[in-house]
Amino acid sequence: MESTRQDEHGHTPTDKQQRRRQKKLDLIEYKGGKCERCNTEHHPAAYDLHHIDPTQKSFTLHSSNLDYKWSKILAEADKCALLCACCHRIIHYENDPQFNLI
Repeated sequence: MESTRQDEHGHTPTDKQQRRRQKKLDLIEYKGGKCERCNTEHHPAAYDLHHIDPTQKSFTLHSSNLDYKWSKILAEADKCALLCACCHRIIHYENDPQFNLI
């Protein structure tokens, strides 16, 4: 059965969008469900997966890449810290050594 729930613009998400959203929710749960820097739970849209060592990055974990096999996604997520968008920006601004190996 197809969802009829609409977003704030009156659009109904496609099946592909729903699968990607569910995979993001699953990733958030897999990584502990809260920001690893501020230890706070946020709305799912506020989370980023930050590669701790960018030289080890195979691909970015954004919505278009959540169509990969789950095992490939988890392997990439294991290289990352779950951060809220605010903490992610701060880490890049301050070059925080706890979250940046190089």
